[in-house]
Amino acid sequence: MNLIPRKTKLTLFICAATLIATSIVGAAIAARHRGLWQLKQEKHPITDTLPRIIHKVKDLKVVKATIADQGKPDARAVLEFKNNSDKAVMAFTVTFESLSVGKDGGIDYDTPIIEPHGTTTLEIPVSNLDTDNPLIVAAVVYADGTEDGQDVVLEMMHDLRAQAKAERDAKKKEEQPQ
Repeated sequence: MNLIPRKTKLTLFICAATLIATSIVGAAIAARHRGLWQLKQEKHPITDTLPRIIHKVKDLKVVKATIADQGKPDARAVLEFKNNSDKAVMAFTVTFESLSVGKDGGIDYDTPIIEPHGTTTLEIPVSNLDTDNPLIVAAVVYADGTEDGQDVVLEMMHDLRAQAKAERDAKKKEEQPQ
């Protein structure tokens, strides 16, 4: 004895088949979009050409950019900076993607790192770079206390220096005889 009519069985079969087919097609589309997204997010490693350089500061420019030890695991970008101002540079920061690197003249900015119209170099491992993301000369602090560049990067520089100073002061306090 059959309790489910034949027409109902056929309808349930068609619904189930449609649901399965829709799930398979949906999964294939999702997988393809995920694959495309991953391709778009894939880094293009540096091999022989550095990414473009953007300057967000007026008087500090990259005048030469090369790759040292090209093709080796420890290859690095070597950037030569020229200070085009009449003021000494005490600190600067270069950003790329979500990373930043820079030079400074010590905790209290007491040592200039680039004299007026002078140059300095900065090395960055090329493993941190890719051709799709530019290097940005983002911020600079001068000997007279003036600064130039992106506000968010300057704020980060101030915060990092304040943190380092607090750690240094705490260490000095611990080292003092009681």
